[in-house]
Amino acid sequence: MRISALFLLINNFLFAQNLVPNYSFETNVTPCPYINQGTIWDAPPWQNTNLQTPDLMLTCNTYLGGYYDVPSNLYGYQYAATGLNYAGIRTYLTGNANYREYISVQLTQILNAGETYYASFKISPGDFYQFASSNFSVYFSSSLVLFSSLSPFTPQLNNFSGRIVNDTANWTVVSGFYTAAGGEEYITIGNFLDDTQTTLAPLNPTNPVFGTYYFIDDVELYSCQNYSPIFSFGADKIICVDSTLMLDAFMANTTCVWDDGSTSPLRPITQSGTYYVTINTPCGQLSDTIDVKFEYCEEPLIPNVFTPNGDETNDEFFPTNASLKTIDCKIYNRWGTLVYEITSPQQRWDGRTTSGEECSTGVYYYIMSSVGTNEKNYSQRGYIHLIR
Repeated sequence: MRISALFLLINNFLFAQNLVPNYSFETNVTPCPYINQGTIWDAPPWQNTNLQTPDLMLTCNTYLGGYYDVPSNLYGYQYAATGLNYAGIRTYLTGNANYREYISVQLTQILNAGETYYASFKISPGDFYQFASSNFSVYFSSSLVLFSSLSPFTPQLNNFSGRIVNDTANWTVVSGFYTAAGGEEYITIGNFLDDTQTTLAPLNPTNPVFGTYYFIDDVELYSCQNYSPIFSFGADKIICVDSTLMLDAFMANTTCVWDDGSTSPLRPITQSGTYYVTINTPCGQLSDTIDVKFEYCEEPLIPNVFTPNGDETNDEFFPTNASLKTIDCKIYNRWGTLVYEITSPQQRWDGRTTSGEECSTGVYYYIMSSVGTNEKNYSQRGYIHLIR
């Protein structure tokens, strides 16, 4: 099994060609530091298809103090999946009927009629928006499509309607297969459904921004003639008792069968065991096995000392020893001034204020409330010693 996977990786590396140029948005027209509002046009040959303004997040963006920076920006907190940069689009906006943003790019090759291709891209929701969604699609076309707001075109590759993407800590892959009609040379990514058909779920109900926003990275398209797709659940999982693990075998335009005979691409797991899935694709059959173990989880462990001196040892403050779903941790100095706030499980305090100024050596006070993946609520407070 490992030998086969290694062979596929070597084969893909030697012969596969990603037909999407600038697939992770690393090539931009202006060198660092970047002082303008980040827009998708700054990552050529990517472009917009309507009258709206899809974004480009760069690690060196200083516009308005980092509105389009990485990892922290106007829309949320996320590191790039690959490299340093990523794109961002609104897929729904409350109060603005059918407002949509799309990104489009010309492929490096025209697609061949009857040939099957594997497409994938990674997405992550912006933490600061109230809703999450499941509506993400890819439209293949022979020319650049232009329209005013909502796309009038029917995409050929769609995310599963019940697959709400609400994981702000990690990147979620949207992938699938497309058999070309011939002559397609462009792809367009976004939400192609109107407001009445768009599926929404709460993400951050207390946040003031009404709508959905998603970061995008690692856009890929390969011909199955020289690329062998690989499906993997990743590492075996240890999950908190009384919680649910959702196993995800979705790939657009495929079917799947689980070890229990069920055929939905999403399978909720509540008991320890070994689980297996087979995915039937136009490019062959894929499968994987995962071991899941449920254990009792302890409350988050909060360190009382950290040393943000740049030696890459104990440089960041964050809770450990627990799997968290949400977190709000406010950090105050000895005069009671709020200096920093952690609002997502993957966020860390690096010893600087929210404006980027270094905090001095001393004792700080934190108040933290969090919810574990086991749905347990934790409320903790105490002192942190910052030593430089």
